[in-house]
Amino acid sequence: MLERWFKFKRPPAPTTDALQLGARAVPLLMVHHPRARRYLLRLRPDGTVRLTIPRLGTVAAGRDFALRNVGWLEQ
Repeated sequence: MLERWFKFKRPPAPTTDALQLGARAVPLLMVHHPRARRYLLRLRPDGTVRLTIPRLGTVAAGRDFALRNVGWLEQ
């Protein structure tokens, strides 16, 4: 029954923040996705970092995930 509720609930609007990569600040776009099962980090061609947050995930946990993976983003 809880699964049905998530199917019709609209996800929150994307949130924008910034990540510090070395000496520069990179925009971080946090997007909730209702079918995502895990946190995903993608580096877009324009230099923006997109963080996909799963349906039961939080923005705070997503930010922690992004901070743990700063080394990967710097490469």
